[in-house]
Amino acid sequence: MVLVGNEPRLVMGLDIVSGSPASRTAEPHYSVVILREDGKVVYETQFAPLRRVVRLAWEYRPKVIAVDNVFELAPSKKRLAMLLSLLPEDTEMVQVTLKNGSFVSVKKILASMGYEVLTKPRSLATAYINAILALRGEGSPIRAVEHKTKIIISRGSAVGRGGSSAQRYARSMRASVLRMTRRIKEVLDRAGLSYDLIFRKSSGGLDSAVFIVYAPRSALRGLVKPVRNSEVRVVIKPVYKSIMFVSDSPEVELRRRYVIVGVDPGLETGLAAVDLSLRLVLLTSSRELDRSAIINRLYAVGIPVIVATDKNPPPDSVKKLASTLGVPLYVPPRNPSTSEKEAVIEWYRRRQPSLRIETTHERDALAAALMAYRHYERSLREVEERIREMGIDADLDEAKLLILRGRSVNEAIEAVVGKVLAEEREERDALKQILAKLSRREYQDSRVQELEKRVEELIRERELLKNELSELRKRVEELEFQLRHATTPVELTPQDIHDRTVAMLESRAKQLYQRVQQLEREVEEQRRALAKVTGILRGLAAGELRVLPLIQALSKAEIRRARSFDPPWLFVEHTDLVDVEGLKEVSGEGLVLFTRRVRDDVRELLWRHGVAVVDGVEPVYVTGDVAVVPADSVSDEVVKRAVKQMEEYREKLRSAPIIDEKKLLSIIEEYRREVAESIGEGKTGFNLEEQDFAA
Repeated sequence: MVLVGNEPRLVMGLDIVSGSPASRTAEPHYSVVILREDGKVVYETQFAPLRRVVRLAWEYRPKVIAVDNVFELAPSKKRLAMLLSLLPEDTEMVQVTLKNGSFVSVKKILASMGYEVLTKPRSLATAYINAILALRGEGSPIRAVEHKTKIIISRGSAVGRGGSSAQRYARSMRASVLRMTRRIKEVLDRAGLSYDLIFRKSSGGLDSAVFIVYAPRSALRGLVKPVRNSEVRVVIKPVYKSIMFVSDSPEVELRRRYVIVGVDPGLETGLAAVDLSLRLVLLTSSRELDRSAIINRLYAVGIPVIVATDKNPPPDSVKKLASTLGVPLYVPPRNPSTSEKEAVIEWYRRRQPSLRIETTHERDALAAALMAYRHYERSLREVEERIREMGIDADLDEAKLLILRGRSVNEAIEAVVGKVLAEEREERDALKQILAKLSRREYQDSRVQELEKRVEELIRERELLKNELSELRKRVEELEFQLRHATTPVELTPQDIHDRTVAMLESRAKQLYQRVQQLEREVEEQRRALAKVTGILRGLAAGELRVLPLIQALSKAEIRRARSFDPPWLFVEHTDLVDVEGLKEVSGEGLVLFTRRVRDDVRELLWRHGVAVVDGVEPVYVTGDVAVVPADSVSDEVVKRAVKQMEEYREKLRSAPIIDEKKLLSIIEEYRREVAESIGEGKTGFNLEEQDFAA
């Protein structure tokens, strides 16, 4: 399918990077490459969610979207069909790995074109290759199978607030919806198409109407067209139910599989996958299987639902693979021996006589997948038998998937029944007969017998497990005893050495990261300090700032140190404690103190000793023995004003009247007589003698 003519000449290539479309927690992300026909890259991105892929399809309108596995986009045919309905009508989905009804790997396709690929390309390169292959006509298109088509008729625009004019306009639109509904109904009736009509009445006509036509969109071409004007809007929307491939060979119905994955990591990685019916779909080993290569291999054969390992504890690489895929990780209760692995392989070989295992890595990977399957085997078989017994035409893999996700057999059956009930109305009568069959007495009796047998099996299994647990406990005690009394050092496997080395390097990297963060914080602090000092220097150079000597308190030693400054102007941090003896030594020497705040009593004490005070000064920077303050707060005018206040206070003290001792005693005696006369007694409540006052 080479693009020719005047059609759009853009192709979009996609490849999954991480996550899974079947996961509820790990949202899938994709590499996207959009090419022109000449191979020039128009757009590329490496981590786009599916919603962005749809937006890009509408923005660039590519002729083709190319993938190597369509189930990297959706977990089921129904969901894939819904995705196709979201794309532009002229955009076609192509799977480049499907040729004449057979799946062919991208590597083989490139080899047939003369290109040799030595290693698995990364996700972005795979998206580019998919686009190139689509440009060269490789692959098979995907078509959505339409079961129904919706014709939605509604008003052309909303009616805003208003008076009679707005109401008339609304009635006009409702009448237009009614006329269009009648016209489409007549067309469908003449064409003999089956449909359902749902409408909502309103004053003057219809608010909206929906035709559900039981025919594909192609059957309406030439009969009904989309309309959009100021009064009415008609939207034609196909309802997709499934998808299929279009190929040169007879039509191939696309089938997706859920697979259980076994991984044996190492220098050479083993990879195996079996579907939920225990069919082998992948078995390989290679030195080039990194995580992205494994994910691409898996999505080429199915949708992973469980990742299994034969190691306990599991290797980190397997845990990361399960986390990336967003699926559970199966770990055996203990490390199985080689004979146990061979036994489970032999059990499977009876089902698959043609099984060929090339390496021990393939054997271990397949054994891990089979052990995971056998862990759930009893429930998987039971749900399969019960669904077949009930005669439900349901997807058994969907029911088995629910078992693997932790649902019980009954819950899985109920979910499948509910899904079937919701699929099609014509199937509901048949399901009612099935439900009636479930209520019959003979069926209940047979189920009771089966459940009794099941209980007996579980009791026997419980006893076996008890015996096995007892043996395991004894074995653990023996091993602990041997370990305590071992005379030779325990041998470390290469995997143990690798894990310890990785843990040590991770710890060292964490320490270095924390140290780097600490140094970055220190550098930032130094950068801020440097910027502050630079600003101070600029302020000093411009005369906006001034440096003052700094003393912490008005102690005797600090006050004496003030004599060495010229002029004796100081900034004082704390003025609550004052050494009066120190003040007496500097009295009259023109000392001026600057501070943030000072109490009134301290201010008056300083004034009495000839020290001027300027408060309300906030330093810009304080360090060591200096304080940097705004120049306007220590100007000559400010100092003169402070000195003047101090001198006015001292002058006021000098002009105050002086009371000598004799005058004070006469005042007191006069006061005593007045008090005695007022209370009618010969003496007051106190006796103040001259010698007492002198004392």
